[in-house]
Amino acid sequence: MTIKPTACASDPVLFDSIDVIDHREAARHCAACPALDWCQGQLSEALDKTGHDAWERRVAPRGTWAGQLLVNGRLKARRPADAPV
Repeated sequence: MTIKPTACASDPVLFDSIDVIDHREAARHCAACPALDWCQGQLSEALDKTGHDAWERRVAPRGTWAGQLLVNGRLKARRPADAPV
């Protein structure tokens, strides 16, 4: 069995970006990703840690996670990936 790398593993710079246009492209990849459920769980864990030890280490989650945009550890308003800019 061949395991295809996820888009976020193949292009981490795109998924770390907080630029809205980059986010839309990343979110389109997330929508079709077989690891989406796992990633949503990781997002929940990261948000639970925000404000506790994650902030103390200055590792606030950012970028596109599970199709959602995070800036400074906070979710931004969610818009569909195909919404106009």
